[in-house]
Amino acid sequence: MKSIGRLARLVAALCITVGPSLAAQAPPAPLITRTIPLRYLRPVDAARLVSPYVRSTHGGVYEAGSVQAVTITETAPVLARIDSLLRENDRAPAVVAFRFQLIAADDTPGSDVAIDSLDATLRSMFRFKGYHLIGEGTTTAAEAESFSLTIAGGEDRFALAGDVLTVQAGAGGGVRLRVRLDRASGASFQGKPVGGEQLLSTGLTVPLGQTVVLGSAAPGGANRALILAVRPEVTSMSRR
Repeated sequence: MKSIGRLARLVAALCITVGPSLAAQAPPAPLITRTIPLRYLRPVDAARLVSPYVRSTHGGVYEAGSVQAVTITETAPVLARIDSLLRENDRAPAVVAFRFQLIAADDTPGSDVAIDSLDATLRSMFRFKGYHLIGEGTTTAAEAESFSLTIAGGEDRFALAGDVLTVQAGAGGGVRLRVRLDRASGASFQGKPVGGEQLLSTGLTVPLGQTVVLGSAAPGGANRALILAVRPEVTSMSRR
């Protein structure tokens, strides 16, 4: 009887030892190939987004620039996760309306009702005695798009160009953008013809619905400084 008891314990120990090894040798989950259509994401961007999730030995992500889709080979659970990820990110780009204001600063005391809401901010940032609006302009651009416009300031002309890098819509959202302000080529400055000249180049994130001072430049002449301000508002989530 003791021999039988020892044999039973030996068999039980053997089962415990062999069990995990047998489970590890189970066949891998089958791979599935699926083509997922895209509406807004570029196939190359979609492929970069999901490629870290494709880990199977014979899995893969395939895209063709002329086809608005990506083809993925993976297991069913991974494909389900990738499909959810693409649905979340394949969204219409936000369209933003920008209002730019070009403000002149000088040493003549005074204020301008057109920029009354910015007066306190300007005086806290700069040390000039007077500020007045010399020109403004509006434009719209979607996320990942560029924009350009011309702002007239009396006899002067200024070329404004930029790129909308990212847009985070909703409460507390903002726009990350790059902006460049040039004196327009062939324009006049204080009545005299001038060539193109870069005045300001900057990049930053601007909160939606707020007017923010982007920067300043010293153009010479009566105006000690030119100050550029912008206010962005989301107008829609798509215009396509």
